[in-house]
Amino acid sequence: MDNKLDTNYSENSGLLKISYGMRFSPQTNWIAYLIVIVFIIAFATAPDSNAWIIMVPLLSIILLVMVTATNGVKIDIQNKKYQYYFSVFGASFGKWQKWSDFSCIVLKSSRKKQDRRLTRDFVDRESSTRKFMTSEIYMMDSSHRKKIFCGSFSNSSDANKKAKEISIQLNLPIQKFSPKRIERRR
Repeated sequence: MDNKLDTNYSENSGLLKISYGMRFSPQTNWIAYLIVIVFIIAFATAPDSNAWIIMVPLLSIILLVMVTATNGVKIDIQNKKYQYYFSVFGASFGKWQKWSDFSCIVLKSSRKKQDRRLTRDFVDRESSTRKFMTSEIYMMDSSHRKKIFCGSFSNSSDANKKAKEISIQLNLPIQKFSPKRIERRR
């Protein structure tokens, strides 16, 4: 969940870019950052080893990738396409897909569970499953079955503000989540 969802709309290209934030956030991946930094320092200060010639630049590149990697969704309004992307060093990667019939922005609240196995093993033997609520923003079709994920928030007021901003940029109304029943043939 990222409460700092970044949106960027360009009227010239009709492209709305919604960044979910850092792919490898230091808050959640601090162990990986720490390991990479420790290895960089260890190889850089090794007295009688030539391993630092290869390892320090390699680990530095890994650290830079971790710092610059982001992900999100791009919505091309004029051409009716969207792309879930992964970006490193400013270059985006992802497959463009066509969309049609997306007619609204929907806020959906849901309960989530997070199992922290790594901390459970080291800190205590009890289960450390955390339960929490999220407010998620989607662009959906009229049946509320097809959707494009636009972001997740831990508090509903931030989600409402961002949903209004996206609604204005895409010129779509905000609706309550109410999926339509699918009629089955017999």
